[in-house]
Amino acid sequence: MRTQNLAVMFTDIQGFTERTHRQTRVENERLLAAHDALLLPVVKGFGGRKVKSIGDAWLVIFDSPTNSLLCGMAIQDRLWDYNRRLPEAERIRVRIAVNLGEVRVARSLSGTDVYGDPVNVASRVEGEAEVGEVWFTEAVYLAMNRAEVPVEEVGRRALKGVAEPVRLFRAARGRYTLTAAPGAPGGLPQPPYGNQSLARVKGLSAPDPAVIARAAGPAVDLGEAAGRMARALAEATSRARWLTLAALLAVAAVGVAIFWPDSRAEQLLAEGRIEEAEAEIAGLSRARGERHAEVAWLRARLAQERLRRGEGSSAREVFDLLGRALAAGSGKAAAELERQATSKDCQLRRLAARALGDSHSRRALPALRGLATAEPEAPRDPVARVTQFLQGESRCGDGDLAREAIAEIESLP
Repeated sequence: MRTQNLAVMFTDIQGFTERTHRQTRVENERLLAAHDALLLPVVKGFGGRKVKSIGDAWLVIFDSPTNSLLCGMAIQDRLWDYNRRLPEAERIRVRIAVNLGEVRVARSLSGTDVYGDPVNVASRVEGEAEVGEVWFTEAVYLAMNRAEVPVEEVGRRALKGVAEPVRLFRAARGRYTLTAAPGAPGGLPQPPYGNQSLARVKGLSAPDPAVIARAAGPAVDLGEAAGRMARALAEATSRARWLTLAALLAVAAVGVAIFWPDSRAEQLLAEGRIEEAEAEIAGLSRARGERHAEVAWLRARLAQERLRRGEGSSAREVFDLLGRALAAGSGKAAAELERQATSKDCQLRRLAARALGDSHSRRALPALRGLATAEPEAPRDPVARVTQFLQGESRCGDGDLAREAIAEIESLP
């Protein structure tokens, strides 16, 4: 993990939670797909890097604070152009907030993530920002090129979890000479930021809702898809039926991953809001019990996040909690331990082997067998052992731990 000075942007859709309650799952997916198709080209056009989605919110990072504000203004103008072509109920409006500071950048097989106070402050400012505007902190104001972005001061705001009130600013609206958007008809009201920054994004066509819908791709109705899969399975021959079943189960697993979002506690952890996540987990524990699979998994995730942030947890504690979560039946814990079992780090593989074994779960067997295969037993012949050592073939011992765990689990009734 390294540190880097970055501009951190949060975006959030107005009224998304309320809309999800009155829309079908397919309609919600279409909304998010249209949102992504509209925003992503603009973010890339200003050198932004989308780190992750947290429900309907985006976390984006920029090397340049000026580019982050220009991007936010371009997003608002593009959404204005999109929304004027749609009925009120179908429009997408977002809040945008930017902060600047030194963050911890973590890279893994699953991608890049950022942590630290600047991320937390950006998230808090997003909660204060007005819809259709771009708000930012004094840190951004002091570092940006103010010749490119007219500014208005909002004032100081007390933000939850931040010791001192934060001085806030916003990009000033309505102070621009209109630059026509590509394909936009004339004689219409001016967008909030006059398309001045949006015009810098090359190759961007007018946001026609029909075109955006096609670019976003079709949403999948899981009920209809399940019906089609069941009919296909019923029509299969006896031998092909099993092959079809395996394929359909894989498709169903993908569907679950796409349409069942992370829990509220996991979203809070992803945002770095540790205290709120801990309170959420405590509530779940009171409702479901500490041994519930989801509660056990969230305890492990909380410890994992504290370890990443250097706030008192240890690798041993994380793996112990992952093992308990797997024992409770958590599929997410199983997947995480399987991933750690393939790490290049010997110590992580050993910890994973112990946690998998301590779970006494048969779901641990595939990962344990993988460890056992990757590191075969040491030769019994002393001469062969010395030869192995002299040839530089060092052993980690994770394979031996895995074999012991396999034998113990397979002996259980």
